[in-house]
Amino acid sequence: MSVVELLAPQPGERILDLGCGDGILTINLSNRGCDVVGVDLCPAMIAAARSLGANAHAIDGHRLPFVSHYDGLSCRIPPPPTTSFYHWRCMGSLP
Repeated sequence: MSVVELLAPQPGERILDLGCGDGILTINLSNRGCDVVGVDLCPAMIAAARSLGANAHAIDGHRLPFVSHYDGLSCRIPPPPTTSFYHWRCMGSLP
């Protein structure tokens, strides 16, 4: 079972993919009907994500220029070696 299947995102959910990298997860969630915004510091990763059609932006996650409501937050931060999702279905406003 994949991580996405375990998380069970629902169509229409608004997801912030913080540290989206090349956008693979961002697109996977979008293909499942989620409204996803990908954010990463690396312009090369954002270019890769956008080449897949992801709504991705080169932004410091500590300084997001938008305030919005999200149903979930995907945050993949190494280490540990098991790249983890630290938050999911975080309700409320994110700065």
